[in-house]
Amino acid sequence: MSDFSTQAFDLKSLLPPFHTEKLPSGGFYADVPAEINIRGLTVRELKHLTASGRFDKKVFDQTLASCIKEPINLSKLLLQDYNFIVYCVRLYSSGSKANGRKQCKGCGSTYNFEYDLTESAQVKFLEDVLPISTSVNLPRFKEQFGFDVSAEVKPLTRGDYLKIDRAISQASELASKTGQPMGSYPLMELLKAYIISISGLPPQIPKDQLLDYLDPKEANLITNAYPDDAFGLSGKATTTCPVCTTEQEFVIPFTDIFFQ
Repeated sequence: MSDFSTQAFDLKSLLPPFHTEKLPSGGFYADVPAEINIRGLTVRELKHLTASGRFDKKVFDQTLASCIKEPINLSKLLLQDYNFIVYCVRLYSSGSKANGRKQCKGCGSTYNFEYDLTESAQVKFLEDVLPISTSVNLPRFKEQFGFDVSAEVKPLTRGDYLKIDRAISQASELASKTGQPMGSYPLMELLKAYIISISGLPPQIPKDQLLDYLDPKEANLITNAYPDDAFGLSGKATTTCPVCTTEQEFVIPFTDIFFQ
């Protein structure tokens, strides 16, 4: 029998092993690395995430960072890279089996189902350098006023997402207190996160005022400045309603929802 009193015994050696993973952006954006080392969560970390009964995104990111060997600023990661890390941590923590919840479009019943992450997920890796920003021309200004106006647009990061999420939560709380609808507030915050600057505008017109007058087509030009099929993480699972056997697709949320 081993004599533990004479041996160095460190429980940290029992932490889940690290796995080297290539990030979808492939190291071709800003200072994001091409590869990082990721491990799964421990039981204690899982408990820590849900101990308060309220899922806190800041606490989640702190816990997620502890599962990465390299020091990394999660808020600066592109959303695609961040979601991929969440996916890997979920995979290494609990395996490939996952549960979803869907409301049937046929009979209206809500049901739970199981699917396989590795079979349903697809990852695309960037093959060329991703520009830090890109210019999007807003053609109506040339047509109506005779001068060019363009928006300098960047891809969204985890930090951008958190700002949008906070703004939407605040707007939702305000709407519930006042009884007024949120309107297009979420879209407005999304555009603010995408747009770095506007060029060509007369100096007396602020950027935020311009956003009030953009039409849906221009909003789509801005939010789709970077094609989704260039790289990223996507996934769908086919589900069958146990009541009426209607089949439909479930879009996998590669987010902190995995752990809630």
